[in-house]
Amino acid sequence: MLAWALVAVPATVLFGAGAAVDVPPPSPAEIDGLVKRVGGATGEDRLAAARALAALPPSGAPEYAKRLARPRVIAADTIRTLLLEIWAQVPNPKPDGPLYVTKPEPKWTPPKAVKGKPRPKRPPPHDPEKVDWLEALSLLDVDANPALAPIAARVAARAEALEAVALMRALSASGRPESFDPLFDFAFALDGVFRDECGRAIRTLGGSAVPGLIRRQHAQGRGLAKQRRYASYQLDRMDRARPQKAIATAPDDRLRADMIHAYGEARALDAVEAVLGQVDAPSRRVRREARWAWLRYVAGPPPPPAPKRKRKLPGGGTESEEKEDYLNYREMAEIVLPQHVDDVLDKDPAAADGALARARRAGAPVDKLTEALFAYYDARRDAEWAAMYAAAVEKRRRGDLAGAVDDFSTILAHDPTYERRGEMAEAFQARGEAELGADPERGVRHLREAMALDPTRARKDEARIAFLEAQRARAAGSADPSPFRRVLAIDPDHADAKAVLADLEARAHRRRHAEIVTAGGGSLGLLIVMLLVARLLAGRRKA
Repeated sequence: MLAWALVAVPATVLFGAGAAVDVPPPSPAEIDGLVKRVGGATGEDRLAAARALAALPPSGAPEYAKRLARPRVIAADTIRTLLLEIWAQVPNPKPDGPLYVTKPEPKWTPPKAVKGKPRPKRPPPHDPEKVDWLEALSLLDVDANPALAPIAARVAARAEALEAVALMRALSASGRPESFDPLFDFAFALDGVFRDECGRAIRTLGGSAVPGLIRRQHAQGRGLAKQRRYASYQLDRMDRARPQKAIATAPDDRLRADMIHAYGEARALDAVEAVLGQVDAPSRRVRREARWAWLRYVAGPPPPPAPKRKRKLPGGGTESEEKEDYLNYREMAEIVLPQHVDDVLDKDPAAADGALARARRAGAPVDKLTEALFAYYDARRDAEWAAMYAAAVEKRRRGDLAGAVDDFSTILAHDPTYERRGEMAEAFQARGEAELGADPERGVRHLREAMALDPTRARKDEARIAFLEAQRARAAGSADPSPFRRVLAIDPDHADAKAVLADLEARAHRRRHAEIVTAGGGSLGLLIVMLLVARLLAGRRKA
């Protein structure tokens, strides 16, 4: 009866639904069509095409990035003039003066006051942060604009700027971390005229952009000061400048781990305490990256010493002794780690005689103290999982399959490589079989989990699921024997598959026999008719 319970289960259940399938990426011809419309004659059509370009599916992000990075044929000065005319702000190309420039506000002449009416107020100045570049560029009449009319490439410049803004929005809407680098790099193309819009696109990416911003913020090399400052500014705008805040607000463990890895790569001074706080994180991925990053702080060659200088004193004097400008990352770790260990020991009086407490009392160096701390955390977690495992085994003994599987799932969620994971397979198998009647989808999921936990049972269980899928296809009217041959290829001893395959082959043999008999009978009838006609014709000739 077990086999027949899954005949109607869809293939997506039997073999795993998997991740949601992306909408297929647009073809280059489709993108080219929208880009051509972006340069259209009417503002409404330009705006509709630009919005359609910005709303393209995330699956095409690599193509959008490629198009955004292509060489530009319009001069930066032309694009700058164009953007100023929509009341946007652009970086100042001159070394002196403000960082950004905007179009001067028009001179306002207050209208004549009318008795009995309130005095007219000056209209508020244009706010560059509130300008929708996509709409403003689409509806801008470059031919009627006095500043743009003398520029021969004004129409092409508008089309190119619209395309760039739409592509940036398509990349930011994808929500993918790999969309960050193209956006950040484009912020420094063409003298940085698109930098404001790039910043908005990066902030729209949200948490997906934070690891990349951290790497750019701490990038080393000549000529990268502006990029470091820009990355720091974006992190500050996103309220992610503090490492503790950035790590705590990460949308998922994958991005949290990536952020911690980025801090570890740079050995960021401000992230020392934040990284240490994650070395016992519930997520195994985050915990692994945090420990790797922390070891970057406390192990290996010592960092170069910080520069020293004599500081000025009130009244015009200077200190007699040179002092370091800042603490390096090793010195920061040497301050933070003992404090952290003291907090851990204060919360766990039972550890007062353990290896961690002995290392702390002995004044162990930071690398040895780190080893003791990691061992303490691992032992505590192992004890927690051991207690939960024992409770799950007791629930299984009492017949509480649901409770046992839930406890096992909690352990596996936090430690996918738990050493006793193979012993959990029996409970998942039993619960899966118990749920097949009421909830086939959940039952098959537990059966597949049992297969993953205990590879020794995988062959027969995979053959059974393949057989159920073949039965489903047969119930739908298929007479193809190949799915049952696949079952026998997995498990040559599968008796049910052998029986069904024999039945299908017998049916096929009887069908071929019937076809032969039918074909033979038809041929014999045709021969008789031909003989009768021949005799009739011969009789007529004699007459």
